[in-house]
Amino acid sequence: MIPLILKLTKNVIDKLQNDLVSEGKNSTNEISINCLKECERITGEVVLQSFFGKDFTGKEINGKPITVELATLIGDLCFYTVKTPRYVLKRILFGATQAPYIFQNQTEKALTKRVQNFLSFSLEFIEKRMEEYK
Repeated sequence: MIPLILKLTKNVIDKLQNDLVSEGKNSTNEISINCLKECERITGEVVLQSFFGKDFTGKEINGKPITVELATLIGDLCFYTVKTPRYVLKRILFGATQAPYIFQNQTEKALTKRVQNFLSFSLEFIEKRMEEYK
C-alpha cells in the first residue's frame, strides 16, 4: 500500500510541475495549489487502484476524473439532501426512498443524472471484470 501511495503522490507532483512549466512559470513564482483537492485525488486513486486495479486510471465520468467526481457527487448529494428545505419536506412527505424521484426540480434531475452515469459506468466495469474472470 505504501509504495502505491508514494507512486501516486509522485505522479501528482510531477503533473503539477509539468503544468507549471507548460504555463511558463517556474518554482520561484508564487502559485496557488488546492491541497485538499490534490489529497482527495491521491486518496481516491489509492482506493480505486487497491480495489479495482489500474483500469480506472485516466478514466472520466461527467467530464471529471472518477475520484474527483465521486467525492464531489457525494458532497453535493449530502449537502442537497440535508440543507435544502424543499428536499427535506419531500423526504418527510414521501419518505427517503421516494423523495429523490418525485417532483424533481432541475437540480435534482442533474444530481440524478450524475448518479445514473456513475452507476452505469460502475456496472459496465463490473460486468467487464466478471467476464475476464470466467
